[in-house]
Amino acid sequence: ATPSGNPTGHPLVPLGAAVCGRTLETFIRMPLEVLRTTMQTSDVGSTLGSTVRMLLRQPPTMWFRGTVPTLLRDVPFSAIYWCGYEYAKSRVCISDQVLVSDNLRTLLQSFICGAGAGIVAAVLTTPVDMIKTVRQHDLIAGTQSSYHDILRKIRDKPAAAFAG
Repeated sequence: ATPSGNPTGHPLVPLGAAVCGRTLETFIRMPLEVLRTTMQTSDVGSTLGSTVRMLLRQPPTMWFRGTVPTLLRDVPFSAIYWCGYEYAKSRVCISDQVLVSDNLRTLLQSFICGAGAGIVAAVLTTPVDMIKTVRQHDLIAGTQSSYHDILRKIRDKPAAAFAG
């Protein structure tokens, strides 16, 4: 509990925790993502060992390919999700007339708040995910669209940001 007796603390704590946690998690996960995508796009005969050896011959900066677009997608998602979850949790109250068990009320409240926050965060960050996906697809196909070109396509055809 805080000195004022408020058990939730400052309202920006979930935002700060989400941003810091997701940023750190992304930097830890990126070398594994590069390994995964390299294996998915390599020859059928490639093994985990040969792919790891190939990546170890690359400069460390190559292990973090795609970090910026991933951060631009994942950090806002987490920030929106956790702020939305905490806000909803403070507003959603399941009556004991609906469910007698405290544990089931907590479970239902968490489910409703998490689902609502997840939907909002996904809708708001889908355009960024689409930009990342288009960029990755273009790189694999051997072409390279700039972020500016992709954003221009979205401006000209906004529905494209939510395709798929």
